[in-house]
Amino acid sequence: MRIFVTVLIISAMLFFISGFASSVKVDPIYKNLQVLPKDISKQALDSTMDAFKHALGVGCKYCHAQDKETHHIAFESDDKAEKSIARKMMIMCAGINKQYFSDSSTTIYKTVNCFTCHHGEPIPGMDTIAVRK
Repeated sequence: MRIFVTVLIISAMLFFISGFASSVKVDPIYKNLQVLPKDISKQALDSTMDAFKHALGVGCKYCHAQDKETHHIAFESDDKAEKSIARKMMIMCAGINKQYFSDSSTTIYKTVNCFTCHHGEPIPGMDTIAVRK
């Protein structure tokens, strides 16, 4: 299962962060996309969010704020710091992968993604830090 989740996350990161979204141009249906492609399909966006959910072991409300009036998730809102952090992490992973894993011999298993550090935890490494004396 762990390998499946890792492959899923890596696949989503490679596909979406590198900008290989659908070549068909449509009007953006999502508001406030700053890192992901503005013309991303529903299926691709859902797949990406599912990968983040599994990599961090969280639900949508971890990064997305709740609308104060409707109590529904306000996906376009930037009210939560976690959403900003997630964007920075996506850019960081894309930069690391471009700099260190962009040669033609790179395989899907030689990339950095959310699961690389988080291992299903919202804050990476807190349960596995070894104290050295």
